[in-house]
Amino acid sequence: MKKIIMVLIICIITLSGCGEIKKSDKINIVTTISPLNKLVNVIGGDKVNVSSIYPIGADLHSYEPTTQDMKKITDSDMVFYVSDLEEPFIKKLAQNDENTNYIDMSQQVTLKKAIGTKLYDKAGSLIDPHFWLSPKKGLIINEIICSILIENDTDNQEYYKDNAKKSYTQLLKVDQDYKQLAKQEIKPIIISHEAFDYLVRDYSFDIIALSGIEEDDKPTSKKIQKIIDLIKKEQIKNIYVTQNDLNNPFIKQISQETKTNILV
Repeated sequence: MKKIIMVLIICIITLSGCGEIKKSDKINIVTTISPLNKLVNVIGGDKVNVSSIYPIGADLHSYEPTTQDMKKITDSDMVFYVSDLEEPFIKKLAQNDENTNYIDMSQQVTLKKAIGTKLYDKAGSLIDPHFWLSPKKGLIINEIICSILIENDTDNQEYYKDNAKKSYTQLLKVDQDYKQLAKQEIKPIIISHEAFDYLVRDYSFDIIALSGIEEDDKPTSKKIQKIIDLIKKEQIKNIYVTQNDLNNPFIKQISQETKTNILV
C-alpha cells in the first residue's frame, strides 16, 4: 500500500504541474482533522477557501487518502495537518511539492512525552500525538493559524486578528469551563483508548482508558476486570469510544457486564 501511495503522489504532482491553474483571490487551504478545519474557517473567514480531506466521522489513524484527496492537497496554497507521524502520506507529498505550504501543527506546540506508543518525535522521544483534544492547546493553535495566515496575506492582517480574537474568546470560555468542572467532584470518565492525556495533565480530570495510546493495543484481563469493578462501584453510566472502537469486543464485554451505554 505504501508503494502504491508513493507512486500516486509522484503522478499527481507531475500532473499538477501541467497546464495553467487559475488562482482565485482567496487562499485555497486544505485541512485534515475537524478542529483545524473549524479554526481555519473562523479565522480565515471570507478570505479563504477551506476544505477537509477527511469525511465526517473519519478516523485519522485508519483513513486511506484517495487520488482526489492528494490532488486537492497539491493544488492548494496551504495545508494544515496534525503531524508527519500521524499523517505520513502528507509528509511524502511535501517532499515532492514546492508550490504548497505544508504546516505540521505538531511542530508548533510542545508535545507530551508518553509510553505505550510507536510514535517518536525528531529527537527520538516517544510522544502523545493527541494535542488537539485540549482547549489549552487549542488557544496556542488559534494564534499559530492567525500568524501563518498573516504571513501569507499581510493586506488582511487586521481582519485575521479580529477573527482570531473571537475564536480565542470561545476557546478561553471552554478552558475556563473545564477548570471549573475539574474543581467539582465528578465520577471517573471511562474511554476506549488513551487519547486524552492532555486533558488529564491540563485539568486533572480522572480519565480511565481501556487500552493505550495506540488503538490496536489490547487490554489485559486484569485491566478489564478492574474497569468493570470501578464502573459498578462508581455507578458509571457511559463508556466513551472513538468510531473505530464501536465494535471493539472488550468494550462490548464491559458494557454488557455493567449495563453501561457506549457513546461516540
